[in-house]
Amino acid sequence: MNKTIRATGVALGLIALAACSSKSQNPQLSGNMDLSGLAADVSISPENKAEQYAKAGEQLAQTSSFALAEPVLDQALSLDPSNKRAQLYKAFLAQNMALRGVLVRIKPMLRKHPESVADYNKMVSELPKGALRDFLMDGQEDIKTEKEVQAFLDSMHEGREQLRLFLKGNKDLEITLRLSDLATSGASKKNCTYSQEGQYSYNYSCNTVVVTELKMNRADVEAMQQMVAGAQVYSALLNSYDLSGSIAVAKNKAAKYASGQQIIDELSKTPEFATLRPSAAIAKIADMGMDAIAGVRWAAELQKELCPAGVAVQDQRPGQVFSEGICIQQKSGNESLESVLQQIELALSGQAMEVPFNNIMTEISTAAPILKPVQDLKSLQLKVNKCGHLSGTSDATLGGVFIKGDAKEILAADPCAIL
Repeated sequence: MNKTIRATGVALGLIALAACSSKSQNPQLSGNMDLSGLAADVSISPENKAEQYAKAGEQLAQTSSFALAEPVLDQALSLDPSNKRAQLYKAFLAQNMALRGVLVRIKPMLRKHPESVADYNKMVSELPKGALRDFLMDGQEDIKTEKEVQAFLDSMHEGREQLRLFLKGNKDLEITLRLSDLATSGASKKNCTYSQEGQYSYNYSCNTVVVTELKMNRADVEAMQQMVAGAQVYSALLNSYDLSGSIAVAKNKAAKYASGQQIIDELSKTPEFATLRPSAAIAKIADMGMDAIAGVRWAAELQKELCPAGVAVQDQRPGQVFSEGICIQQKSGNESLESVLQQIELALSGQAMEVPFNNIMTEISTAAPILKPVQDLKSLQLKVNKCGHLSGTSDATLGGVFIKGDAKEILAADPCAIL
């Protein structure tokens, strides 16, 4: 399955990579893609015009000039709002579009870390002139604090969320994508370059490319949705609590020699630090988990079709995005897949589970931090021991996790144990 994900990671990474011609093994391709007269051509139906714009947007979206794709895709949707190709690539582009101006926006933060300025200047100087550079430099110096960094990460999260919700809402999507070998192999240095000559008119030059047509159907959409959801869960957990004050503590030379408890105490001096952010997406994790369970059950029922060999092998699903198969293990250890899924369902719903911690049997709610997150982590008055492990708290339930209120007892049972 890992090979499958790597080989078809194009589904998530195609935006930043390259494709520009249907010709195979041509060492250098150049020409003009002019769509400026398409809108005025009365001989073509709006739906067909939209598809032509959408295919052009697909081509642009797979290059470092991806920012040029958005107005082309918007034009497609203005002609035919139901065009799935345009909708799909708009959703794919959403996360990248949040990067507009980022190389200028982060300058105030860089000034707080002078050791990083040289690397930044080198990177910017080596960035070729063109659409990508213009896009990344199109901003104001407005990211100055931890809050603003986290707001920027929110915009990235929201972009991925557009893609996840599109995939969730279009399970039955069947479409043929035209993807280049540069996208599928990750050879991003061999990129096509575009220059805009007028509205919807572009000159391009590309290195060697081979374009492959890959089909997406319900199975590919389902797998892709869960991949995006995994990234969303990770970012939601990392960005749910306010990090105000953390830069100052990190820059303090004394922090290099401070204990874990001393660092926590110093961070806690900032009132907003570790408070739940208003935009926190942590509450959506349970719903995404339930979606994943439904997707696994659906795929498990169709294993003869999705994974006839029983394991991922090359070209098990020829011509599909996930060509090596979508294979679901029917057992995890001695437990059946359905038994495991039922346990996860109970955990996500807030059901208490009996588990051993430090040789003490207790009841925990694994969903407590998700369904009812602590508003201020400082209120737990967490203590860290010499091993750097959690050793104490003022809250016997540890934010509702330990149903019996025995968190203190469990933490004290083994001073250097990891929960």
